[in-house]
Amino acid sequence: IAFAFTKAERTDAAPVDPPQCKALALFNQGVRPVLAAPCAAMCHGGGLPTAKSAFDMSSASSMDVEVQKKLCLQTLSRVNLPDPGRSVIVLQATPAAQGGTPNHPYKLPSPAAFRDAVSAWAAAEKK
Repeated sequence: IAFAFTKAERTDAAPVDPPQCKALALFNQGVRPVLAAPCAAMCHGGGLPTAKSAFDMSSASSMDVEVQKKLCLQTLSRVNLPDPGRSVIVLQATPAAQGGTPNHPYKLPSPAAFRDAVSAWAAAEKK
């Protein structure tokens, strides 16, 4: 990779606000409970170190708002905003026979409710 610049100059750009969840209430209502149990309770909370290192959900049960905001942002990075139903957090928990990925060992028995919750939350995040 190479870069070539024809001009370099200083600008007085306005500072960028850090990203934040816009729809924390929807995240807490429909998404975080699934992340807390079964996901964190079974694997991603520390029960399975490889799962925790892939996506640490150990804080999913926290009632601390700042902790919830951080988890919301971490989870949002795994959401396909244009097509939330195709997000990695949805596909990993969906049985392969229903369009999910075959590589994740745990599948939700009824993934549609989780998919719908992620979709509603993602729609509110885009506003």
